[in-house]
Amino acid sequence: DLNLGDNTLGQARKLIAGVATEESFCCGTMPNKLWAFGSLLIARMAAVALAEEEEKASDVSVSMAATLLGSISFQMLLFYVLNHRDEDMRKYSYEAVNTTVSIFCAVLIFQSVNNVVEVYFLEDKPIGEQAVVDIVHMLFWFAVMQIALAFISGAIGNSKPTDAAEMECNLKCFAVLLAHITGFAANNAFGTIQHLDFFSSSPLRAFLVLPVAALSLMALMHFTDTFREKVALGDDGEVDKFELLWDE
Repeated sequence: DLNLGDNTLGQARKLIAGVATEESFCCGTMPNKLWAFGSLLIARMAAVALAEEEEKASDVSVSMAATLLGSISFQMLLFYVLNHRDEDMRKYSYEAVNTTVSIFCAVLIFQSVNNVVEVYFLEDKPIGEQAVVDIVHMLFWFAVMQIALAFISGAIGNSKPTDAAEMECNLKCFAVLLAHITGFAANNAFGTIQHLDFFSSSPLRAFLVLPVAALSLMALMHFTDTFREKVALGDDGEVDKFELLWDE
């Protein structure tokens, strides 16, 4: 119970029109009880506001309250946009949520694997060897992405998908996830290259890593695109709808 004087509580109750009494709360009908409960609750809140000696909230309490209100507001907004009456609004909201979840999962997976690589392969190694290992790590995830998508689409392996819609859903799921992991691996690899003596000697040379990275990734994607085309045409000389989705 709040430790407030009768005068303060009485002043607060006077601020509410038609204040309910305890008798109406205990003995009235259900609508009257609800009105009485709401009135007493508002009166109690007003009494707290009018109290002369109100305890000041700490910074931690304010931070926790703001975090709670922000998270609840975000959840309400999320439910609103995911159930919006506009179909396009729902579609792009789901895509944004899926991409966000994929990014966080990719960060956790890459950091876990990268920590293992650093412990077993990069500890006390010179920066040149670290760059080579990080590049191999990037190529590993690039290859995993291509092989996994080829297997899901049926371009390789003995089994062909029977449901195109289900296959497309699985293909997009793992494509987005593995693409983000590969992107983090590429960022880590070229970031290590920037620490080489040649590139770290001046800001201009460090900036040269950007076009080197762009050209390297473009060449790698051109190679994998040619590889996908040859694999798709290798079995029967035609590209079916499943292989087309893999190439996309």
